[in-house]
Order: sequence, then structure tokens, then C-alpha cells
Amino acid sequence: MRGLLALALLAATAAIPTSVVYSRYRSGRPRLVVKATHNPDELLLLRYADAPRARPRVVAREELDSWPGEVRVAKVIDPKDVVVSLSARHGTYDVVDRIVGDRFVRIADSFGEAIDLDGDGVPEVLSASYAGRNQCGVYGFISIQRWNGKRFIDDDRRYVAALAPGLGLEDDEVRLSASKHYAVRLFGPGRVTLDDEEIEPGKPFETKEDCHTIALRGGSARTRAFLEELDR
Repeated sequence: MRGLLALALLAATAAIPTSVVYSRYRSGRPRLVVKATHNPDELLLLRYADAPRARPRVVAREELDSWPGEVRVAKVIDPKDVVVSLSARHGTYDVVDRIVGDRFVRIADSFGEAIDLDGDGVPEVLSASYAGRNQCGVYGFISIQRWNGKRFIDDDRRYVAALAPGLGLEDDEVRLSASKHYAVRLFGPGRVTLDDEEIEPGKPFETKEDCHTIALRGGSARTRAFLEELDR
């Protein structure tokens, strides 16, 4: 979570584009533009004619849950999906829309990155957000969402840590309970250690109640590891 919060702070200090060109005419002029507005907090899909100084026409409108920030186009499930950053009590969170038939279709209610974890050719969406603090530091809500053909759905598992090579996400300090069981979920090469002892992926384990350091060793740029709290 430390690395995720550092990245969020860096993003908050950068210039934030609140509109993006979604498509262009052959002339190079904008055809469709996605724009976020404030008061009211909305996402607009604007269509322009292929003419100099053309005025836009609103072809779709979506009400947003909070103050919008950055708007960008990214490949999530389609080559061009729309990612919108929204304000939250502690920072921001991202949502993802498709554009289908000149309308917005929400496909993810939280978004951090899209990556194919299981190698089936369909990406999963990973996200993390601030949840609070304890004696071990900051902890967060972590989710893995899978595509059901229409939208990304949370896998309903409780993850207490998420690790990835680079960007300061190789290790984390987490508070674990002696009354619970845990298991490491590892996607890709590498190994995971807890307090410098290697943990076998998928094998449930118990530990003492304390702050513990979990770390990802080795792996590739696409390796991801999660520590799951299991139902007893």
C-alpha cells in the first residue's frame, strides 16, 4: 500500500486533463471527445462535425458519483476504454466505461491496472484503495475483478496484500491475526517470503498475531502476488 499511496500522490500533483479525444476524422479533427464536468459532476460524450471551429453536440451523458479529475483512454477490455478518476475521502479512485453505440457503459467500478493473470487472453482488473491505518501502517481494500462478458466482477476474496515488481510494490508490512488462515496467490514466476521465510503458493498457513513483512522475490514485470485471508 505504501507504493500505491505514493503513486496516487504523484498523480495528484501533475496537470490533470479533464477531456480526451476518443476518435478523429481522417482530416485529423476531433470526431468524439469525452469530457468531465463539475457542478454537475458528469461525463459527456461530445460529437464534432468535420469542419473548422465546429461546435460540439452532446450525444451521451453519465452522472458521476463524485468530483471528476483525470480522463484518459486506455486499453482495458477494448482497445479504447475510458478511465475516469473520481475524488474520495482519502485520495481518488478510478472507474472504467466502454463506449458502445455512442453511449457510456460502466464496466468497472474500481480500477488500478488491467493485466492477464491466468494467461487466458482476457485481462483481470486489479485495484487498491485506502482503508485505514493500524500499528503496522496503512492498509487497503484490494480486489481482483474478472470479466463476465459484460463487466468486471469482484472475485469476493479478501486480500490483505498485493505485490508487484517495481514502483515500490515488492514488499509490504501487514497486520496478521493468529486466529485466521492465509494463503499466497502467485501469478507468474518468482517466490514470496513472510519475514524472510518462503511461503508455498496456495498452501494455507497460520502465523502469530503481529506485524509481518511480506515480500516478492524475483519474478518478471508481469508477476503479481497476493496474500489472501481465508474463510475458516
